[in-house]
Amino acid sequence: MPEEVLKAAKLRSLPKFFDFPPYRVDVGKRVLLCDGKPVPLPPKAFETLLRLLQESGQVVTKAELMAAVWPDTFVEENNLNQCISVLRRALGDRSEGTPRVETIPRRGYRFVGPVVERDDDATRPGPPLAPEADRPESGATPRRRVQRGMAVLAVLLLATVGFVLIVRWRSSPPPPIRSLAVLPFENLSGDAQQDYFADGFTETLITTLARIQSLRVVSRTSAMHYKGNRQTLPAIARELGVEALVEGTVLRDGGRVRVTAKLVRAESDSPLWAESYEREMKDVLDLQNEVTRAIAREIQVKLTPREHAALTTARQVDPEAYELYLEGRYFWNKRTEATVSKARDSFLRAIARDPGYAVAYSGLADTYSSSGFSYDLAALPPIEAFTKAKAAVARALAIDDTLADAHNSLGFIELTYDWDFPRAEAEFKRALQLDPKLANAHHWYAHELIATGRTAEALVEGQRALALDPLNPILNTHIGWHYIMAHQYDARPGSRLRPGAVVPRSRLRAEGDVTQRRSSGFTVPPASSGDTWRSRGTWHISTRSPTASPRLTPP
Repeated sequence: MPEEVLKAAKLRSLPKFFDFPPYRVDVGKRVLLCDGKPVPLPPKAFETLLRLLQESGQVVTKAELMAAVWPDTFVEENNLNQCISVLRRALGDRSEGTPRVETIPRRGYRFVGPVVERDDDATRPGPPLAPEADRPESGATPRRRVQRGMAVLAVLLLATVGFVLIVRWRSSPPPPIRSLAVLPFENLSGDAQQDYFADGFTETLITTLARIQSLRVVSRTSAMHYKGNRQTLPAIARELGVEALVEGTVLRDGGRVRVTAKLVRAESDSPLWAESYEREMKDVLDLQNEVTRAIAREIQVKLTPREHAALTTARQVDPEAYELYLEGRYFWNKRTEATVSKARDSFLRAIARDPGYAVAYSGLADTYSSSGFSYDLAALPPIEAFTKAKAAVARALAIDDTLADAHNSLGFIELTYDWDFPRAEAEFKRALQLDPKLANAHHWYAHELIATGRTAEALVEGQRALALDPLNPILNTHIGWHYIMAHQYDARPGSRLRPGAVVPRSRLRAEGDVTQRRSSGFTVPPASSGDTWRSRGTWHISTRSPTASPRLTPP
């Protein structure tokens, strides 16, 4: 057993309290107090503080700290650095301006300053008496005594007010986090051909977090916009309109996967939680659930019984089938005729490895639907493509009727190919009941509402989709169409796409754009208000302003 682990195990028992005014650590309640008021600390930062207080004044090596705080988990030194940073912000500096937690270069850390250990809740001694220099001189005149007394009182009053303000600022709990985005996890393999694994892990973690109803999670398209982006985390959070960000790294090594994840409060750019995990590939879904539970605990989100059950049970997957599924999603998201074909092949191979893999059937259905629906991705006759899409989505739902993506895929088929609007609406509603944060379901449900003449409701659904995926170019384009359908020609939708942003045509093809495209822009064909027409399996919805045919250009 490593020496640092043995040393951590041999430490004497902890007292009930550590006092270092104005702070107290209540060991039993696991809380840091400042003048009796709680100071929020992440669990691992609190464990780090306890370890330093146990050997106050002595150097505690980094290895000893990591062995004590993460006894059963492999972590990188960066995790410890983040805990120390959190502690320094919480504790502030000593009166002489030096930090309470001192860095000893190339060795470790040391807690500096007097610490009193107590096993009872003894009252702390009061403040010391004023020094002799502040006492009135025996020969001073009464007037001078009054002036000095007033000056001392003024200084004491200012000091008291300042102290109270500082304590309130330090002890006031930070605002709760109710919105976040998962930034693209970094591929540490050094092999660009493994990007699909990191991107796929990011997408599935977003999906898992989105199950928590009380938490708004930005959808994949907007999150992937920041892959390789060098913007600061606060700037990214402002663009996405979220309070926190999750970032991390992924390394697949043979049959195992190592993940490091970090949660950051965006406004202050301060780390709230960080952890490293290593699992066998077959347990990767359980790993994603574990990361989600840890984030939920850290931001104090209350899980419903259904959410808790979903996050504590995960089927084991065939490692190769899982990788093929991620590969399929990676190619599918690129949305070209060639990549959709590659995605279809990956999903078929995943199904061959694991015939009970419902999400692979759902992905397969999407590739067939796009091949028969969108004119620039059409590689199959619509009747062949949609027949195969229906069979795939039926198999997905037979395996797992709670799969929101599959219900959304079926709704899309009923809307765009069968023209069965009541059935399409029922499937979209079922998808949104299962996953209210599925932006694509809001998007296509909005199109069904337009097709049935309910333009005001369609606009609401379009806005909900855009709120979940604010940087999605298709949703930003289509919200303009929804305003046109609602005859709100002067409306100015609030797009978060930067002015002048260049959007590749491959991204504008995503999700099967229902408009008629021209290289110069998107033009609504002139027709009477509310007309709908269809060409080669594609819906075109047109309207006309009382004065002129409206024109919508890319954002």
